[in-house]
Amino acid sequence: MATSALNRLNPTPGTLYRMAGFNMAAGAVGTGVTALVDGSLAPDFAAGYLMGVLNLVWLFIIARRAMRLPAFAAGRIVARNYYIRFLLTAVVLILLITRGIMEPWPMVAGLSTAIFVSIGAMVLSIQAEEE
Repeated sequence: MATSALNRLNPTPGTLYRMAGFNMAAGAVGTGVTALVDGSLAPDFAAGYLMGVLNLVWLFIIARRAMRLPAFAAGRIVARNYYIRFLLTAVVLILLITRGIMEPWPMVAGLSTAIFVSIGAMVLSIQAEEE
């Protein structure tokens, strides 16, 4: 059964719980593995992971708002919000790294892991709902 783009942006509570569960589990495992390798880098991985999850939530909110707007306004709003999100993420990363608060590579690893896990969880959840 095919669903519209708007329905995909309005997931069922089960999908949201699965996505949250995948993210919590992956964040905990990633932070644990990082702690085993080098305990001082675990908070950096966790911070990057949290930034990745928050970025994806922000993108989801932007997409939902855009779907409710007329086409001529949606593109402009999405582009503006995308650049604001990107700029704020870059500023936070730059400040945390240049001030020596966090190490860059564990943060990048956490951010990347959050994105890959979230995309995978969304794909699996949508497939499960369509079956």
